[in-house]
Amino acid sequence: MKKIVLIPLVLCSLLVISSCSTNEVTNSSQIQEQNIEGVTPISPNDIEQQLNSIDKATISQTEIDSIIWMREEEKLAKDVYTTLGQVWGINIFTNISSAEQTHTDSVKTLIDRYGLEDPITDETIGIFKNETFSKLYQDLVKQGSSSLVETLKVGALIEELDRSEEHTSELQSHWYISY
Repeated sequence: MKKIVLIPLVLCSLLVISSCSTNEVTNSSQIQEQNIEGVTPISPNDIEQQLNSIDKATISQTEIDSIIWMREEEKLAKDVYTTLGQVWGINIFTNISSAEQTHTDSVKTLIDRYGLEDPITDETIGIFKNETFSKLYQDLVKQGSSSLVETLKVGALIEELDRSEEHTSELQSHWYISY
């Protein structure tokens, strides 16, 4: 279980490292700035560069499965936020969707680094290799489309699942919270 938590922790650390520096920066192009929507873009190339600066470790099958799972899980979040943002015209969901795209691109960097098969072969919204994610996408969009309050609950659920240590086993057993 500690190894499963290690990979996302390393990824998050790399995101922080790539956006921070202890050196004084004089070139404004090196400063992480927010765009007009309030999003701080983080380049997958920066993440790849950071990863390439450390030795590539051997990873277990559990870690491989976790990386593959995270790739589709991040796409699920992006697709749900995109769809519900369009349904309700909520700009913040569009911003969050952009952040989720960065997350899925970051996980793709790990997939490429370890030569894993990418489960995302179709970027179409709502299309997943794993049927659990297809069903969850449909259920969450249906729930969120019923009212604005339900949309916000769906957003909270996605974030809770993303942060939960047990989210992988919960989703893998087709269990999720319904408000």
